[in-house]
Amino acid sequence: SDIYRQRAFTFPGGRSKAVVLSFDDGLVQDRKLVDVFDKHGLKGTFHLISGFFGTTDDWLVEFTGEPAEYLDAEEVERLFSKHEVSSHSVSHPALTSVSDEEVLRQVNEDRASLSRLAWQLVDSHAYPFGAHDDRVVSLLSSTDLLVARTVGESGNFDLPEDFLRWEPTTHHLNALPHIDRFLALGDTVPAVLLIAGHSWEFDTGRDGNDWALIETISKRLGGQSDVWSVGLGEVTRYLFAVMALEPGPGGWVNPGDIPVWIREGDAVIRLDPAPS
Repeated sequence: SDIYRQRAFTFPGGRSKAVVLSFDDGLVQDRKLVDVFDKHGLKGTFHLISGFFGTTDDWLVEFTGEPAEYLDAEEVERLFSKHEVSSHSVSHPALTSVSDEEVLRQVNEDRASLSRLAWQLVDSHAYPFGAHDDRVVSLLSSTDLLVARTVGESGNFDLPEDFLRWEPTTHHLNALPHIDRFLALGDTVPAVLLIAGHSWEFDTGRDGNDWALIETISKRLGGQSDVWSVGLGEVTRYLFAVMALEPGPGGWVNPGDIPVWIREGDAVIRLDPAPS
């Protein structure tokens, strides 16, 4: 819609800023990260590997001195009840290195398992190792996924041009300067701060990349009245609803199933779904 192209909308409640906290792998350190987010009223997006639930692996020993310990399947619904559960594949291969059939199996089976465990709609994904190319993106476009997160650091707060190649604003290690810029933004156009990382990194003992850092990040972002703390899939569904707005005889019509907020001059107007 013209509303989307002209950025003449806001996030729910008239807010102009959205923050997405996107963390990969589903290790037991997520339990502590959930506690931090809950304390500050933040919503995280947790990209889980369904084939690894309840297992351990030695790959993490070189980083933390302890093996990687993955969450149990039985705790997913309770642990992430206030957060968004997202796909990260069944067994974490680089999707660029496997067949078309295996790409689709890795994504679709992971989504189906996580949906059952979490009792959530799972329509977001993070590429294992960030590995993606035109073939992988084309395959994912044939699924029910709406959005897939890459790796890297764009340094900006723009809405993505390609939702299946959404690059984070920053890794959590470098987040604080970006948070300062983000919070200082005006309210003229919608802006999204997408922070990506791994909760196990906070156990590595590296200077500045520890639990004190994520506590500081969460304290800075929590309680901000003009910031919408939202999941990756949830914010994408909202943006798609804005895109779907249609002009009608009395103004814009919302044919979707969630309300959206648009700007008309100095006013912010809520558009509820049109009666069917």
